[in-house]
Amino acid sequence: MLIVLAVLGTLSACVIASLNYTAVVSRNVMRSNAQRTATEVADGAMDYAFAHWREICRQQTNTQRPTADFSSIPLPTQTLFPGVDNFTANTGANPTSGTPYTVANYKIEAVDPQLTSLASTTTAPPPSRGRRQDQPRRPPAYRRCREGFSAPPLPPCAAPSRGRGSPWQRRRSDNAWR
Repeated sequence: MLIVLAVLGTLSACVIASLNYTAVVSRNVMRSNAQRTATEVADGAMDYAFAHWREICRQQTNTQRPTADFSSIPLPTQTLFPGVDNFTANTGANPTSGTPYTVANYKIEAVDPQLTSLASTTTAPPPSRGRRQDQPRRPPAYRRCREGFSAPPLPPCAAPSRGRGSPWQRRRSDNAWR
């Protein structure tokens, strides 16, 4: 009888350990899936901003454009991300309380070579290298495309997945196909 109880105790300990392991793996997979979805949304929003940035820069290729020139770039919408429920986007930061935006702090801003924001939104960025301003083609300028993203919360006791898109993108503005 004692041997039967020892075997049952060992088997039940193995079953409990396997159930715990399965729960931990399931939670990790859900986090990975949420992070992957958030990264896909961030990449899509970044590509959307880049496409609009490229079209704005094609209008006049021999000038350095300040941040204010990119304020007309539209926010991504729910139709661009049909698989994301309750999609929201904003150019400002996430609220301190309440539901965070799916994409927040969505903007393109001109920066200096040290990647710090310029004094105002109407200040043109300095050229990064190359020709002078009066030459027919402009040298590339530094730009930073900013966005934050948040994935929906996971099951109880899990915090929402948060991150940032690429902290900065240096795009050569003398050739839109790069």
